[in-house]
Amino acid sequence: MPFVSSGDRYAYQAKAVMADGTTLATEMIEDNALERFRWIGSDVKWTSYTTGYAPDTPRIDGSIDYKTNPFAVGGIDFYKSFSTHAKGSFTFNLPDGNPYSRLFTYYGIQDNKSQGDVRFSLIVNGETVETHDMYSMTNTTKPDGYDGIYLRKFETAVDGKTDIVLDGGVIDNYNHDHMNFPMGRLYLKRDGRKEQTTSWPATQVLATDKPLTHTLDATFSSGEKVYYYIAAGGEYASIDNGNTLNLHTLPQDKSAYVEVVAVQPGDDSWLPSRIARCRYYVRNNKTVERDGRLVLKDGDEIDELTVYADARSCGQVVVESGLARVDKLVLKYTFTPGEWNFVSFPADASLSRISKLDALGYRLNDGQKAFYLCEYDTRRRAGQPGGDVWTRLQTDNVARNKGYIMSLSPSADNPGDKPVEVTFVLGNTTLGVDASGNGSMNVELNMMQLEPGTEFPVYVMPDGGVKGAPLKVMVRFSPDDLSALPVNHAKALEDVRVTFNPNNSGIRLTLPTQEQAKVVIFDSKERMVKAVKYVSPYLIDITGLEPGSYQLYIQYGNATATRPLEIKGKD
Repeated sequence: MPFVSSGDRYAYQAKAVMADGTTLATEMIEDNALERFRWIGSDVKWTSYTTGYAPDTPRIDGSIDYKTNPFAVGGIDFYKSFSTHAKGSFTFNLPDGNPYSRLFTYYGIQDNKSQGDVRFSLIVNGETVETHDMYSMTNTTKPDGYDGIYLRKFETAVDGKTDIVLDGGVIDNYNHDHMNFPMGRLYLKRDGRKEQTTSWPATQVLATDKPLTHTLDATFSSGEKVYYYIAAGGEYASIDNGNTLNLHTLPQDKSAYVEVVAVQPGDDSWLPSRIARCRYYVRNNKTVERDGRLVLKDGDEIDELTVYADARSCGQVVVESGLARVDKLVLKYTFTPGEWNFVSFPADASLSRISKLDALGYRLNDGQKAFYLCEYDTRRRAGQPGGDVWTRLQTDNVARNKGYIMSLSPSADNPGDKPVEVTFVLGNTTLGVDASGNGSMNVELNMMQLEPGTEFPVYVMPDGGVKGAPLKVMVRFSPDDLSALPVNHAKALEDVRVTFNPNNSGIRLTLPTQEQAKVVIFDSKERMVKAVKYVSPYLIDITGLEPGSYQLYIQYGNATATRPLEIKGKD
């Protein structure tokens, strides 16, 4: 709203035209104090007026004579005004319950009226509050000693029923006596309605790789209808049916966004809301639930992949062929304290660095509140088939694509052992089997019964619901260092020989190690006649046994075997 000819603005009014044609507008608001008001003349009229020159009065937002706008009073060009001609007046009879708190206006005589002189008076509820004789700036007959003030102001409070008269009397005659009231306004009382709030987020991500529609869901305290419009990104989206964001074009620039503005105009109880803005970014994001499954193909690119998993989850993300790239991988594992989860990660990492285990209070192998990480031990599996084959790690470093089991300990701050969600975040991740050797697929195979050099097939079968033929892989057992292999006890017993000493007083078993074995000797009637704990190559004394046929029962490691024993008589 222009104030003077320089183009400065004194007050403003916000308007919004909705898609359905509804126009919303605020009251006029001053820049200085954010007070709401109404212009006298254009917004609110007087109750009555009088004029000393009827043809050209009253005037709103323009001079009396030529209706020009702006026009000058006291050297200032005004755009907003109401005017009449002396002898004249404006009367405002404001009833009880009126919405106003005060009346304010400047007053004076149009500068180019060379004979203009008016006696201005402000009368409130029948009492004259002030009176001033005013002259136009170009008046050549103003009295000596005139104070040189050509623009003054009236201001009075409005409290309930109030009668206000802006009066202009004639000093000599009514020639050029233009009574001008620039910037006249009635201020509104402070609004007693409640202020609205909203929890609408400032940013949201639209997870999609194709056009979509999204329901705009801003809510304000009043619970009433919300109006939306697009402030930026109109080349990508439109708003349909008032509250549906129609994303018709995917931005190619990751920094691009669609900014939507939401506003609620208020009602009798609630103030108009502050403007709320939300920027929508488009990302090719995917989410896999605990019982879900996502199949990717070679070359697929995902901005953010979130995978939820617990102790029962497996095979949730499958790369059908080749490699898929994920800018941000978020693994959300849910642990029940005291139970083990199978975990695997697509990159070498330190778990404490890619998660907030520390912030949750969990420390590796700590006695009070711990997390434990174990890896599969093939040597222990070979040596103790029925025993624990998992080795607890002393570091939280994990290898790419390797399987581990992980557990959180019960703790005093979680007495009910409620499930705990731990989030692991990895950036710039490649999923799939890399043919160049940078990726791997880990398979644990039991080769205890196989000889070095043996070749055998391994079949990878499609999981339930996935079509396709089994993958056949031929595996050759070719250890680099035979001495590092665990003992194949079964093979050792297949090859065991029983030898006598020179005088046939004892026997030896050709076992490959000094690992203790159990040897039991049965006679021809299957009666046990001797039992010893045997360590090769020591001698088993048989001097107490009569010549005849016997059976040896041998238990060596995890294998057992029987061998015939023939004791001959002495020559």
